[in-house]
Amino acid sequence: MAEILGVSAPTLRALANSGAIPSLDLGAKPGSKFGFVPSEVIEARRRAVKLEKRTGQSQRSRNARRKVL
Repeated sequence: MAEILGVSAPTLRALANSGAIPSLDLGAKPGSKFGFVPSEVIEARRRAVKLEKRTGQSQRSRNARRKVL
């Protein structure tokens, strides 16, 4: 999945942990192993990019701004 999205494995894990991409928790301990439905992940990223182009602001920067306010 990381290769499909063009990100590193740690970045993929961070995206899954933050909820930026949909994931399935497959491990015995929460957060230990992730599974993905490729079509759902690709669609979530497509929506995020579309929103970023429309607003000129990434989801990450909007979240950071909310934490400050």
